[in-house]
Amino acid sequence: MNLIFPLFFFALLVGSNAQFQQFCNYCGFIEVPKTWPVAQDSLRSACETLGMATTACKGIINSADLNSSYGKMYPYII
Repeated sequence: MNLIFPLFFFALLVGSNAQFQQFCNYCGFIEVPKTWPVAQDSLRSACETLGMATTACKGIINSADLNSSYGKMYPYII
């Protein structure tokens, strides 16, 4: 649950970029991965910062199989 909220917030921030461009100076520098394997690698790297929860975080990311659905979600993330 602790990982889901930051991911949702990140998607919301990046997804709302077009509507709130004047409020987000750095949104143009954020690149959303176009494929699930690339997103998975990025999330695994982020898991490294969680200390004792690193193994659990990586387990969740490795278990998630979003290969077929990530492409459908991508237009709504950006």
